[in-house]
Amino acid sequence: MGKYAVLLNAGPKDAGPATNALRYAATLAAASHDVAVYFDGAATAWPKELVSRLDHPMRTYFDELLELDATVGACALCASAYETTESCKQAGVELLGSTDEHAPDVSLLIEDGYELLPVG
Repeated sequence: MGKYAVLLNAGPKDAGPATNALRYAATLAAASHDVAVYFDGAATAWPKELVSRLDHPMRTYFDELLELDATVGACALCASAYETTESCKQAGVELLGSTDEHAPDVSLLIEDGYELLPVG
C-alpha cells in the first residue's frame, strides 16, 4: 500500500479544499494506505472549528481519520502563531516540532517513503 502525507494549509476560510483534503485522506486510510494529515499555517484553526461545530461536513472525515488511527498532527510553530495551540490539544491533535521549529520535516517524510499531498 502507499504512504501519503496530506499537508493542509487551507484554513476555515477555505472550507472546500480543506474538506476535500480530509475526505481524500479518509478514503486512503479506509483503503489501508498509510496516511498522515498535518495541519499547517491557517489550517491549525480547524481542530477548534471541528470541536465546536459537530455539524461541519469535515467533522465526519476528521473523526474517521482518528478512528482509523491515521496520524493527525499540527505544526507547533504555526499553532503558536495562530494562537490555536490549546484547541489543537483539546481536539486530540498532536503538536509537532516546537514554537521555534516548523514541523513536520518534509524531507524526513519523503525519506520515509511518503508522497506529499499539499493542499492550500
